[in-house]
Amino acid sequence: RTTLIFQGTGHIETDEATRNRLYEMVPEVEQNHDPDRKGAALIIDITSMQGNTPRGGVRVQRNG
Repeated sequence: RTTLIFQGTGHIETDEATRNRLYEMVPEVEQNHDPDRKGAALIIDITSMQGNTPRGGVRVQRNG
């Protein structure tokens, strides 16, 4: 069992090329929820991640 906690700053992406690229990257099952592509593209710049996995603890901190 894995639990990860992400922290960061998010923004809504308005650039159409980036939105299309992001849409193409998500699994088809997710695309099927928004076939008309009316949803927002939320980009999160992750600053830290921590949690536990079956292999042990995880702690990642972004520098600068």
